[in-house]
Amino acid sequence: MTQARLLRQPYRDRAASVVSNRRLLLTAILVAVSLALALAPIPALAEGETVHVVTWGETLSSIAERYNVSLEELLRVNALPNAHLIQAGQVLVIPTGQPTEAPAAPVPPSGSGRTHVVSFGESLFAIALNYGVDMYELAAANGIANPDIIRPGQTLIIPGQGAPTDAPPPAEPPPPGAPAASRQHVVSYGETLIGIALQYGVSLDRISAVNGITNPSLIYPGQTLQIPSADGSGNGTTLPQPTPTEAPVPVAGSAAPGVCVHAVHQDTNAVMDAVQGLNFGWIKQQVEWKIIEPSKGDIRWDMLDPVVNAAAERGLNVLFSVVKAPIWARPADSDLTVDGPPTHPGDYADFVGALAARYQGRVQAYEIWNEQNLWYEWGGKGRLSAGEYVELLRVAHDRIKATDPAALVISGGLTPTGVNDGYLAFDDVHYLGQMYAAGAANYFDVLGAHPSGYNNPPDDTPSHNSTDTTEFKGHWSFYYRRYEQLRDVMALHGDGHKQMWFTEFGWSSQEEPPLGYEYAADNSEDEQARYLLRAFEMARQQGYVGVMFVWNLNFASVAGSADEKAGFSIVRADGYPRPAYLALGAMPR
Repeated sequence: MTQARLLRQPYRDRAASVVSNRRLLLTAILVAVSLALALAPIPALAEGETVHVVTWGETLSSIAERYNVSLEELLRVNALPNAHLIQAGQVLVIPTGQPTEAPAAPVPPSGSGRTHVVSFGESLFAIALNYGVDMYELAAANGIANPDIIRPGQTLIIPGQGAPTDAPPPAEPPPPGAPAASRQHVVSYGETLIGIALQYGVSLDRISAVNGITNPSLIYPGQTLQIPSADGSGNGTTLPQPTPTEAPVPVAGSAAPGVCVHAVHQDTNAVMDAVQGLNFGWIKQQVEWKIIEPSKGDIRWDMLDPVVNAAAERGLNVLFSVVKAPIWARPADSDLTVDGPPTHPGDYADFVGALAARYQGRVQAYEIWNEQNLWYEWGGKGRLSAGEYVELLRVAHDRIKATDPAALVISGGLTPTGVNDGYLAFDDVHYLGQMYAAGAANYFDVLGAHPSGYNNPPDDTPSHNSTDTTEFKGHWSFYYRRYEQLRDVMALHGDGHKQMWFTEFGWSSQEEPPLGYEYAADNSEDEQARYLLRAFEMARQQGYVGVMFVWNLNFASVAGSADEKAGFSIVRADGYPRPAYLALGAMPR
């Protein structure tokens, strides 16, 4: 039987072609770092040269300043292709000069008298908690503009009369009646209790209970943890369980199917008909604020009205993902080569409030930003801040709820970067913890997530790879089940009653993928279809996944078949369906 064309007259929209995708950043960073470390030998030392071993938190600029050499000379001598791609443990040749003296420790203000030297793995939030002071007061007292970025060895002034709480003692043998742990684990820098529990296949509650840990966020490098048996049965006894506490009744999730579409400046009816052909009940449309409101108050409703009207006529639910501040709303020193947030969150609140007022009852949910843990989604390198994002989330939430109380507010979907330098990216699990520390729990109804599988089937994990491919392995960021770790963070912060929505997820299949997306060549179109079906099946078993938006329906016909987004599309550039479209349309509901 001849397949019918779903989409007519593909339209190349340049604006859509620059829709960001998290995968390129992670791949580029991994490839660049690997090449720099593995292929570039350190030159023999000349007279007057010395070496420097990079420690965590250092930048090439700070090293150059320390040794009184230029950044350009440091790049040249070490054959470094990029000033931003260095890592802890890397050995650099210092051409000339001597290290400057370390800056003097700050003098505590009158009435304080306390300082704290930052250790590896500490966060400003944890230090503030330890001394019983407000994190933002601590940042202000030390001139810290971004509370997410502090460095080991940095001396902090502790404001007020805060006194440190007792440091957690080293782990001791389990008390009588508790199981003997079969293994021990020494915490390394950057590890989390959630990650360690997942590594050993035990629950967060079990590992916390056997080690007497009351706050799973506060573990430290060098701490020795007792690891209980995976089934909780050390010596044939049951591990003591934490005392149950009352919690909100969980909201059941049905893993309802949805799809990301590009319907602005398209044949809107054809796009919506293709969605109906899938028998899906949800669409996600990204709303680029910079295009829709090019000047304050000048909102181009003619770009969004056709999308909302066509969806409403077909009984489709709509998620608007609102992103990309216009130039008039950006800070004066913005890097305009990338997108970013506004100077004043109130401007964003005005815009989403206007959307909620116009489309009340017809747009059911709003996603507040997208992949805000990436530098090119949040205004440039070195500008990432979970605290600033939560403030944007807060004002948007309050304005939407005041205008359309029934509308759902979804936190911006975080991308699993695998990078956690605070300069280019924050790891999604780490960033989510920062969001909660800044009070995010009060300002979203549903957590947004972007799990992706690369060239790994949905059931695979870093310790279980079922394919014969060797690239894009070893880190949870490459695996669909990454969302389970985000769920652990939600539960840790008392948010287990909320749903999680996959505001983007999928697998790419492309015979000749662009640079950085080589994994797409490992996936056949039939595998793409099977992986998507299995992903829905797995999520339904979890019970907390609400809506799953397949990335994507029609970006191949928008951006062209050579674009990386085309590999994820379930409709070809010529408008005909791929196997994934047909399989999803026949998927049991």
